[in-house]
Amino acid sequence: MHGGAVCLLLSVFCLYVTHHGVHGWQGNYERVQMRGEQLRSYCICWYGWWGCSAWRNYWQTYYYYVTRCRAGWTDENGDQNCNKPICNPSCANGGKCVNPNVCDCPSTAQGPYCQTLTCSYLLPCYPGECKDGPNCTCSPGFTSIKPADGCLNFQESEKRLRPVIGESNVTIKDIRRDNNRVNYMFVLEVSDVNSSIVWSNQQRFNFLKFEMRALYDGVNNLPNRPLYVHDTKMGIVQNIITANVSKLPRAGIVRDPGSFKEYPCQEGYSNDNPYVETALCVINDDQFVTLIEHGDWLTVKFRSISGGFQKLINLDQQGRPYATKYYNGLSVIKTVEFRFDFDAPKHCSEVAVSSCPSNYTILAIAETFTKGPIRPRWLGWTDIVSGVGEYYMEVFKLGPNRDKRLVETTPINPVYSVIVPHTNDPIQYPVFTPVEPGMYSVLLEVRDNANNSRIARRFVLYDNTSSISLNNDTAKLYVSSAVEETGYKWQAPASTGTNVTVSVAWPNYFVNRLHVDNQFLAEIEKFPVQFKEIQADGVLSSEKYVADTLDDNEGPRTRSAITHFHGIVKYEIVFVSTVEAAEPISGWLPIDLKESFTTQRPLVDGDRLRVWVRATDVMGNQRADSTIIKVDGSKPRLQANTSRLELNTGNGPYNYSSKVVFPASDVESGVHKIGFDIFVGTDPSNQATMKRVYSNFTSGNIGSIGNAECRDVDGVCFLSSQTVFLDNCWMLVGKSDLDKVSAMVNVTAYNQAMLGTSATINLGPVNKLQGLEKYDGPQNPRIVNKTPNGFRITWDLPEKQSCYGTADIVIILSRKTATSEDLLQTYYTPGTSNHFDILGLNPETEYTLGLNIQTPGTPAQQTDFLTTKTEKESEGVSKGALVGAIVGVLAVAAIAIVAVVVMSRKGIIHPVTQVRSIQRQVTQRVRRSRAGQEHFNFGYKNDSDDLYLYGGMNYAQTKVLSRDDVVLESLLKAGHFADIYMAKYRGQTVVAKTLKQHFSKRDEHVMKAKINFSSEKVGDHPHVLKYLGAVVEGPIGPFIVYEYCDNGTLKDFLLRKKSNLTIDVQEMLFRFGLDLAKGMEYLAGIKITHRRLAARNILLTFLNEIKISGFGPQPEEEADGDAEGGKGERIPVKWMAPECMVSTKKANEKSDVWSFAVVLWEIFSLGDNPYEKIRSQDLLSQLKNDVRLRKPEQSDDVWYGVMKRCWAFDANRRPRFAEVRQQLESLFVAGPGDDYIYSKQ
Repeated sequence: MHGGAVCLLLSVFCLYVTHHGVHGWQGNYERVQMRGEQLRSYCICWYGWWGCSAWRNYWQTYYYYVTRCRAGWTDENGDQNCNKPICNPSCANGGKCVNPNVCDCPSTAQGPYCQTLTCSYLLPCYPGECKDGPNCTCSPGFTSIKPADGCLNFQESEKRLRPVIGESNVTIKDIRRDNNRVNYMFVLEVSDVNSSIVWSNQQRFNFLKFEMRALYDGVNNLPNRPLYVHDTKMGIVQNIITANVSKLPRAGIVRDPGSFKEYPCQEGYSNDNPYVETALCVINDDQFVTLIEHGDWLTVKFRSISGGFQKLINLDQQGRPYATKYYNGLSVIKTVEFRFDFDAPKHCSEVAVSSCPSNYTILAIAETFTKGPIRPRWLGWTDIVSGVGEYYMEVFKLGPNRDKRLVETTPINPVYSVIVPHTNDPIQYPVFTPVEPGMYSVLLEVRDNANNSRIARRFVLYDNTSSISLNNDTAKLYVSSAVEETGYKWQAPASTGTNVTVSVAWPNYFVNRLHVDNQFLAEIEKFPVQFKEIQADGVLSSEKYVADTLDDNEGPRTRSAITHFHGIVKYEIVFVSTVEAAEPISGWLPIDLKESFTTQRPLVDGDRLRVWVRATDVMGNQRADSTIIKVDGSKPRLQANTSRLELNTGNGPYNYSSKVVFPASDVESGVHKIGFDIFVGTDPSNQATMKRVYSNFTSGNIGSIGNAECRDVDGVCFLSSQTVFLDNCWMLVGKSDLDKVSAMVNVTAYNQAMLGTSATINLGPVNKLQGLEKYDGPQNPRIVNKTPNGFRITWDLPEKQSCYGTADIVIILSRKTATSEDLLQTYYTPGTSNHFDILGLNPETEYTLGLNIQTPGTPAQQTDFLTTKTEKESEGVSKGALVGAIVGVLAVAAIAIVAVVVMSRKGIIHPVTQVRSIQRQVTQRVRRSRAGQEHFNFGYKNDSDDLYLYGGMNYAQTKVLSRDDVVLESLLKAGHFADIYMAKYRGQTVVAKTLKQHFSKRDEHVMKAKINFSSEKVGDHPHVLKYLGAVVEGPIGPFIVYEYCDNGTLKDFLLRKKSNLTIDVQEMLFRFGLDLAKGMEYLAGIKITHRRLAARNILLTFLNEIKISGFGPQPEEEADGDAEGGKGERIPVKWMAPECMVSTKKANEKSDVWSFAVVLWEIFSLGDNPYEKIRSQDLLSQLKNDVRLRKPEQSDDVWYGVMKRCWAFDANRRPRFAEVRQQLESLFVAGPGDDYIYSKQ
């Protein structure tokens, strides 16, 4: 083809293409002309139809149009869409090229091309501040470790960002699993930030409780939160408690790890939910079962951690959450370590005596007996594990208990206490001065740091006031070998040689009253164990006691009693042969500790000897006193040949007196007394035939100083003329012997050394003595106070009775029966009585009375007869019957009198003989009745006033029983006055006391008195026999119904148990004693005197409860009473108080107290009879000499002490029943239920 054609074709093609491309472009494009070069050729050699054979190339410039993206833009995908700008350099750090060389930077970068990073969610800076781009400065208290994390680290030095454990407690408990009772609880608050060590001596616990309260303050004034921090919170994120028990190593020095347990607090706070202010944690571990041993450590750690979070958002993505960052917080730990030590401190003397210095003492008091302060000291106490922590010293005042032993009366309330810390420096020992004298105990409790302790005790007597006094009121210092009767001032010399036994005595004379009254020197009891119950409940080492090895077993005052006499611990004696009264300075001889001393001294007639005794008490107080004796070896001079006899003198001291006057004197000591013995007999010349009928003494003749006839002996005027008055009645003989018998008197003059000289003086025939003539007896008898049932006979007594005036009066009462038989009754009354009451008689009945006198050993002699008639009853008898009865009685009486007179005159009967025969019969019958239990003679009863009172009353309307309700079953006991039946009252077993068959009006009167007395006065008491009521009408007469006591009398019960004594019976004996005191206190309170209290009058129910019986308006007379029988009141002498042994007229509560003590003796001797080896008639004199019943085998000292108090001879010194009951009641402690158990403390 031709070249031109080709060129034309190319041009056309190019035009097409250009036009087509412009129309496909979009965005930022442009169309520009471009210059280009193209290789062209031309033919330089043309050959024909062969063509060009040679070509030449050349470059040809041409112009064309190109469509393209404008500068700074590009079509990224070659799709001719020029919408993407070009930034050069490229936008960095996520920046976006939005225009040519214009970058749109994200929030994380800045600069023209985003090449500079800045604080953002990628490089957070909170809390903090961005400076110079990405440079982050954290706020104070915060640091950054990695830029990508920002300020997440709490700085250690910033305390506000660290939690504060404001409260952390550990509670250890031992809880019983069966009833959830807390045996032991210990609460400890941990106070130190780092750690606390607490020592404990408790081994058993099974419950742990942890309480923890953590506080978070935080930092104030933090910078504002940047936008990329969507939320942030700081606070407490975790509380953790751990407990670890480690143990002593079995080998080596590294502790065994033991057991470990972690207790995370499940309270809902965490890194995502921090507690901003307070985080509380309470954890209970009620299954703590780890064995705790000596030396274990229980380490409890309380840990609190702070922290929080930051929630970052992508601001470049419309706040989309980017990440949650967590603060690296701070932690705080409080540690408490329980260390267990179960061993108490020891003293070095207990560990190794050889290495314990001698001055290291357990506890010592500088002065055991002191008048100044109490100064204790101690040294040498150690504790290996926990160490000695402190010393707790207490001072207690001791007082006597009921056994008269000293004891801490308030063992939990000392009079002084102090805590002395244990230090390595010298101990600052306390000093204490008591406010009053007394025996004190000083207790030193040595405590280690685990509260294990041991207690030592020492005693000290503080007394800055007392002194030794002389008991001049009731005692004296005397030479007991001297004559007692003359005041121990005179002594006779030895019969051979010159050595005389000189015995000195001073019983109860020297006394430290304060020490005796307060029992300062008595035995001291062991310290009473305290808090024993707490120890038993499982709280170890809580018992407070003093071990024997630590008690006071050394020094002058130990637990043992200090031997003394009335507070005196030392006696010294010295003899001085002078009358000088100055106390010797030297020569004192220590003697045995007793209140007497005997030695041999050379003494002759006329010597003087002064004896000094010096007493010393434990405080060193001293007191001396002396006595003097004189020696008289010569007998008095008595001149009987110059004696003068005056019979029937009118100026004597007796109704019928005689006297003898004779000279008797003694140069040395004077005539102290005259002894005389009266003899009677038919031959005065033969003294062997004479009978001594009376012996006595009278004082020597004492005159006034200055009398010329005086023999002055120690300021006393002894006269030589002696007078002895004689009572003619002492020479009383039978009237038949008056003309046969003579009398003589033997007189003996005694000097003050009791040396005597005797002589006999003849008194002549006794028929010359006045007063021995016939005694006419009572005069002018008359009847007064008549009633339908009795009357009173009264008479006059002569103003001056003869020697027979003491004869008893015998009253013989007679009346006719329906069969005209003489019915006689005999009554006795003392010769000093001026009246007699006769009761129990029939109304409107005539009685004949004979008054007789009877002297001992002689028959009764009649003095008077008289007749009387009882009064008419108020109703029930018609006039006709009354007249007929009177006429009948008078007729019978007249016939009887006429018959007696006729027979007397004819000698058929002798009135005196008949009366004597009747008397013998009646006396025998009366005496037999007195041996019974139910028969009484009102003439001898001092309480007949009560009988009149209650017998004269109408029947009490209370507790009147129907006869149909009471069924008598079997006879239990028959008496002379009444029979005792077992009976049934409405199905209940009871006792009925009925009159005997053919009872008299008198018997009915007595029963009526008993019924009214029981109903109106006695009342109810659990230990007094219960009166259930009385049947007052019926054919068998009135009778009483009492409760039934199954176990009989206390006496019989005790005898049964004598061979089978058990602990229960022993306990019962104490109960009997207390209940008896309660019952007697009740009777005393309602003014009832028992008068017959004895074990035989106490009954026992089936429960062995005592019931007091045997008292009333007319006390039951004892079948086994031991008083002398006969005419007087029968008195159980061996149970009776001394003042009532002759008559119970003055019996009262104090005399019942004496009897009560005898019953106590019966109880504790299991039924023995009191005073078995002493006759009743000898008992009173024995009691005056302080003879008392021995302590019974089953009694302790306390009860025997009660008995002895009740046996005081002086009734005013005996306690009342209320005092006795109160003392005995204090001996009993509460037992199970409502019972009380005797406590032998």
